[in-house]
Amino acid sequence: MHDIYLTPADSLQAAIDALPEDGAPACIHLAPGEYREKVELRRPNTTLIGSGAEDTVLAWADGATDVHPDGVKRGTFRSYTLLVLADGCRVEGLTVRNDAGQRADSGQCIALFVDGDGFLCEGCTLVSTQDTLFTAPLPPKEVIPGGFLGPTQLLPRKAQRHTYRRCTIKGDVDFIFGGAAAWFEDCDIVSINAYTDGRVPGGYATAASTPEGQKYGYVFRHCRFL
Repeated sequence: MHDIYLTPADSLQAAIDALPEDGAPACIHLAPGEYREKVELRRPNTTLIGSGAEDTVLAWADGATDVHPDGVKRGTFRSYTLLVLADGCRVEGLTVRNDAGQRADSGQCIALFVDGDGFLCEGCTLVSTQDTLFTAPLPPKEVIPGGFLGPTQLLPRKAQRHTYRRCTIKGDVDFIFGGAAAWFEDCDIVSINAYTDGRVPGGYATAASTPEGQKYGYVFRHCRFL
């Protein structure tokens, strides 16, 4: 087991990149505070543990309508704060937030993007407006050309299982979406009003794209829709 301990003065991405590429279990412990960076976890069997969702926050502010360094709009699937692209990973005891702002201005803005079998998210708070949590895989084919632009656009669409336990997930439209077989247990699913100018919010809490032939999509057990 590889263990690393960080404070907000440290870079989480640098710590992930420094882990051995041996695939052995690894755990990064995050002290209280805000870690303001865009993070990609592409190493399997790796755990990120905060000091509690109220105390440890990972935040970034990319929106789909921003212009990416490649000169085109960032799009939904490049807007994430935290990308988990590996099997057997776990995130516990922290808030993952995309604070790009109202979707009328920023478009979709993902807080947590997960593409990995056996993923576990426990005791976390996930916060954004539209498209807070993406549970891969993507559908087989995009409706709008370029709509899947992002880290998994060209990858095979593999079946995967996710578990979200004792989490709070906040957003306003389609804020839990994707094709995973995802189990939500004892979670608060909170529809918020992302507008500040008096407009009334409206939208579905989930937008599952469960693959044909997959027995289960999203299963909610002892959850509260608030």
